[in-house]
Amino acid sequence: MLQFRISTLGGALAAVVALAGCGYSGTAQVVVPREYRSDSKRAAGTCDGISPQLLAAQIEQESGWDRRAESSAGAQGIAQFMPATWAVWGRDLTGDGRADPFNPREAIDAQGRLMCHLYSLAQESGLDDDPEVLALAAYNAGWGPVSQFGGVPPYPETKEYVRTIRKSRESVRFR
Repeated sequence: MLQFRISTLGGALAAVVALAGCGYSGTAQVVVPREYRSDSKRAAGTCDGISPQLLAAQIEQESGWDRRAESSAGAQGIAQFMPATWAVWGRDLTGDGRADPFNPREAIDAQGRLMCHLYSLAQESGLDDDPEVLALAAYNAGWGPVSQFGGVPPYPETKEYVRTIRKSRESVRFR
């Protein structure tokens, strides 16, 4: 079941998907669909520390690569952006005059830039944990709780999200 938490990130509302007991179980190989391979690689290339495999593992968990996914809480598209978060991170890459969370290329790009931002915050924070772990926790729960708790917040869904993504990342294949 998908659960959602709204938090503040850099002065803007950032809706972050918290997953509890759904999606990828970490036991099967994740194969990135051909049509999303270059987008995942390009989005990860915007910073050091965020790999295409990490982004792909997140998308597998968030939507199972369903570009039309919508949650009952209002998250939209392949990367499950809430409208307020999309307003900050979404951008038009196709030249059609609008940023669209249902456009996988635009959503994967926004996901990559958001994760890079969170990774950078984690590196600069002085918190004693792996920046990747902190960035994943912030993607799930928001930077505010990560900062408040000095690391991964004690939310079961956030702990499971971080664990699941890191484990499933190891089985991601771009073939």
